[in-house]
Amino acid sequence: FFLYIVYCFVLYLLGFLLIYARYYWKSSLAKTRKTFCLLQEQFTKESISGLTVQRISFALESGAHIDGVFIKNPLAEGATGDKKNRYLLLAKGMATPIEKSLFQLQKGQSLRRLLDAAVAHGVLFNYPGVGSSGDYLTQETMIEAAGKGLQYIENTIQPKQILVMGKSMGGGVISTLLRTWNRKKGVQYIRILDRTFSSLFDVVKQITCSIAAYLVYWTGWHMQTISPKDTIPTIVLQTARQLKDGTEVIGDGVIPKESSAMQKVKNLKNYEKNYRLIGVNGSHRHALYPSSHQKLQKAVEELFQIAASKK
Repeated sequence: FFLYIVYCFVLYLLGFLLIYARYYWKSSLAKTRKTFCLLQEQFTKESISGLTVQRISFALESGAHIDGVFIKNPLAEGATGDKKNRYLLLAKGMATPIEKSLFQLQKGQSLRRLLDAAVAHGVLFNYPGVGSSGDYLTQETMIEAAGKGLQYIENTIQPKQILVMGKSMGGGVISTLLRTWNRKKGVQYIRILDRTFSSLFDVVKQITCSIAAYLVYWTGWHMQTISPKDTIPTIVLQTARQLKDGTEVIGDGVIPKESSAMQKVKNLKNYEKNYRLIGVNGSHRHALYPSSHQKLQKAVEELFQIAASKK
């Protein structure tokens, strides 16, 4: 009888938390939409800080439209060989609008440094229900939106090299997408995971409890970034402590060490074949430091050189 009472109390508590979280999410999303619709009006220019910017949109199967942006980087345009046709698809955290990234672009901050380090043009998009994008936010619609962005690069721009990058929840989105994606022949792909989890189940279990993790899983959220079956060359950026003999992963304020993507990779056999691990400074919400961009640039060029030698 005592266990029954405890079980009912836990279910009641979880139900209350879910209702509160839904109310808080709707309230904060409404404020975010209002703020960034104003920013969207500001960022309809054809050029920001010397980079050509073009608004684009993708249609989901439901008919809803996904708001996106294509950024042409003069550094990539002036490059030679396959670099000239290198593109980066960026999947951000769950509710981070692209207008925030465009604001960073205007200030010459994080996004500009990322595109220059990758020597790539960029494609960004808002998830369903974020900014001007339609439809509801679910795991399926997030993955579908990322797939439409990747499809846009493959079919509209004719690339030679594609970097598919995801931060936080975006890491789970692109990993789930790429696992079943029919990669275009003649195109080289690299996946970049930026401060993300090994699996959504693991991180929820680590932060809360097993019951909450199973509830998240049963409601359709079961993304996984690292699998022994993954073959795509991957760069993993994770908050870490720099040591003489390598890096030690630490919690970044959101994702604990034990459920981080990098820690999961370190447990794989012969992971050096497909993975490059980069320890970064700063917490989960901090932009990458210039030193991290330099390491990222080196890893990108190394993996593309390896891919080219296998042709």
